[in-house]
Amino acid sequence: TQTKRNKAGKLTRPYNNKIYLKMPLETVRKKLLDYDALKINVHNGKEQYKSKHRTYLINNDDLEILERYNSEIRGFYNFYSLANNCHTLHSFKYIMEYSMYKTFAAKYKSTVVKICKKYKKDKVFTVYYKNNKGKTLMRQFYHDGFKRKKQDYAQCYDRMPTRYHSS
Repeated sequence: TQTKRNKAGKLTRPYNNKIYLKMPLETVRKKLLDYDALKINVHNGKEQYKSKHRTYLINNDDLEILERYNSEIRGFYNFYSLANNCHTLHSFKYIMEYSMYKTFAAKYKSTVVKICKKYKKDKVFTVYYKNNKGKTLMRQFYHDGFKRKKQDYAQCYDRMPTRYHSS
């Protein structure tokens, strides 16, 4: 295979005459700013991304907060799951994860470390809750990764109906 250097100086394989679906990092940045989960500090001319708590979620139940973050992460992943660089969603998840920790810390007037000690089970953030029948259930923060989904080529075209003639 041939390799070329891109604008950043990285060795990459050129995608000659092939469709390349890419998720721009600017999209991740905009989405995090829309969710109000990101604070951008400029230090020595460089942008530094830092997660921040979301004050409008503090009055919600623990399960509602966790479900909100999970649904936003899963929705963004499902939208960009066919992109060739969907693995860059790890940076999106990282900012969202620490934004959630900070939201819980702000809700309970605690620190991120104390919240992680309280809620993490087997290194996964877990919220326990009781259902209507009194049974204790748990819900975990999204930890399934961001593997690229391959397009199913069998569904790419319309199949012509098979016609049967009776005589």
